[in-house]
Amino acid sequence: MIQKQQRLIRDYRHLGGGIYEMRFFTGPGYRVSASMQEGHILLLLAGGTKKHQSRDIAEARALAKEFANATDST
Repeated sequence: MIQKQQRLIRDYRHLGGGIYEMRFFTGPGYRVSASMQEGHILLLLAGGTKKHQSRDIAEARALAKEFANATDST
């Protein structure tokens, strides 16, 4: 199962602000946005398809900011 998933995730790109987008070359072009927190925690922020990419990236950025604010106040 892990090997199959590694073949599907062919690339990723940095979107700025610590947000990354991983692209899956299957189906309608799935994308998953994620962020590294404290250098070791991978936080899933949002996912979607190419069709709604701009909206999904904006949502991921808002969630990353919300998470950062919540962890700063603890």
